[in-house]
Amino acid sequence: MKITEIIEQNTSKSDYLQTADDFVRSMANAATFGLADKFAAKMSGKDYKKELEKQTQQTQAAGERSPTATTAGDIVGTVGSVPFLGGAALGAKTLARTAPRLAQKTMPKIAATTAGGMAADTAAGELTKEK
Repeated sequence: MKITEIIEQNTSKSDYLQTADDFVRSMANAATFGLADKFAAKMSGKDYKKELEKQTQQTQAAGERSPTATTAGDIVGTVGSVPFLGGAALGAKTLARTAPRLAQKTMPKIAATTAGGMAADTAAGELTKEK
């Protein structure tokens, strides 16, 4: 099954519910160090390898469909697990895993918003200068 097929299967869900599901999936994987997909595959009672592939594809689809929600889920899952493990290395590992996605998907939006605000502020300043 291709990631696009998984996304199409989930289009009947409300966007809010799908985004929440993507967030929770990402959070669970971060909190369990990537074992949530394996756990779900094992608990399904079906063929483990096929279910693991399905779960992994759903996780990948979630990242493509909801990059901001899954990045937030990664952060929340990691932060939530740190008190139990005390792992500074864990935080570094998750940062290394989520930083490329954050840089690729979320940061351009933040930069565009900031640049737009700065341009508006500059334009307003130019308009109010005395000549």
